[in-house]
Amino acid sequence: MKYLSLVWAQLFRSKTRTLLTLLSVVAAFLLFGMLDSVRVAFTSGGSVSGVDRLVVASRLSITQSLPITLENQIRSVPGVRDVTSAMWFGGIYRDPKNFFPNFSVAPNFFDVYSEYQLPKDQLKAFQSTRTGAIVGESLAKENGWKIGDTIPLQATIFPRGGSNDWPLQLVGIFRMKDRTVAANQERQLMMNWKYFDESNDYIKS
Repeated sequence: MKYLSLVWAQLFRSKTRTLLTLLSVVAAFLLFGMLDSVRVAFTSGGSVSGVDRLVVASRLSITQSLPITLENQIRSVPGVRDVTSAMWFGGIYRDPKNFFPNFSVAPNFFDVYSEYQLPKDQLKAFQSTRTGAIVGESLAKENGWKIGDTIPLQATIFPRGGSNDWPLQLVGIFRMKDRTVAANQERQLMMNWKYFDESNDYIKS
């Protein structure tokens, strides 16, 4: 206790010096954290999922689709290995408070976005089921969903036959390969592109 009181007295002998010392220590830790993040980004950049993937979207809005005919033009660009498509849907489940990202996606979406892990039989069911939908594991657990359930989404942008009701059949549950992003990425729903394209009242490919 004797030494502690001496140390305490020394610290407050020059408050300015003590404050500057503390600030320099904090700054050192902050710089270390920032520089280490840069180091990790540079050294692991080649192994990050999607590092060689380019997303093309409308400059107007995520609800403004691009013509599906552009796929062939994009495929013809040297270096392009594959092309897929997705469209923001923006539906809600029961209550706006339950919002989660939801999209309509092409049948080959999971070939291009391979970090989304999905059993082959579930992928096949998604591709062959017109009203099929796939959700992330976190979202399924949060809502108590299981394969075979019907998910009644309510459209906020794209009505269907004059109604906002979009009943979807849950045919698959995906997991993220990178578990560090699972909490966010697994709170998504993907619906069959063909169902969206043929049924919505506004946009046709």
